[in-house]
Amino acid sequence: MIKRPEGIDIAALQKKRTAYFDLMTPGTNTPWEERGERGMIPAFFKTAISSMFSPVKLTHQIRRPETLTDARGFVLGCSFFWACSWAIHSLLWYQHRVSQPNWMGDPKTYFLGVALKFVVGFFAPMILLKIFSGLFLKLVATEFSKTTPAVVMQNVLAYCFGPSLLAVVPFVGPGLALLWITVLFCIVGVKRLRLSKGGAIVGVLVSIVVTGALIAGIVFAVDTAFGFLTAGGGLDYLEPTHHAY
Repeated sequence: MIKRPEGIDIAALQKKRTAYFDLMTPGTNTPWEERGERGMIPAFFKTAISSMFSPVKLTHQIRRPETLTDARGFVLGCSFFWACSWAIHSLLWYQHRVSQPNWMGDPKTYFLGVALKFVVGFFAPMILLKIFSGLFLKLVATEFSKTTPAVVMQNVLAYCFGPSLLAVVPFVGPGLALLWITVLFCIVGVKRLRLSKGGAIVGVLVSIVVTGALIAGIVFAVDTAFGFLTAGGGLDYLEPTHHAY
């Protein structure tokens, strides 16, 4: 047996310690988890702002990482802004089209479609989060020392949805919000989930591409289905009339 000489430290001869971090360790409460004392609306905005600027601290504060009840409520609050964003941009598109020559609008039908989009936009993010977190977990599973419950992954990623507040800003808001959320996913992947930088970034980007394709499919399907069922969806292009001389 090799003995270490006194007064000399040799790293190779020292006992190695395996660092272990329990992802299920409860925190001290997120502002959203304290909504009973703070009030629902103040707690929501406090959590959203913390998500945008202090995501690591916020995700370490999760008191009930084993249940999705609180995170689901926060995501639904963020979903309201995405639903409003889809409605706002649809209305802006309608206004632009009906101001153009040869375009005719049916406000009643079109606004019914906007209401449908609002409903879909309100519930879709929670479903997409589940798909995204499941795919992300599969991509990075080898980096965890033991099997990680899917609920923990969903909880942590759910609290990255704070930038959704920006989605209602016309034109630039949705893209900025999505980019910000993507960056937050990478940050908490490294700092909260203890993944390698490469693993977190690759896992997030691949999951974003797949989920983004699903989002595009949902938008296309809703628009196409409503347009088919209502013979145009409330917007019609009239071919110019050519007079024969």
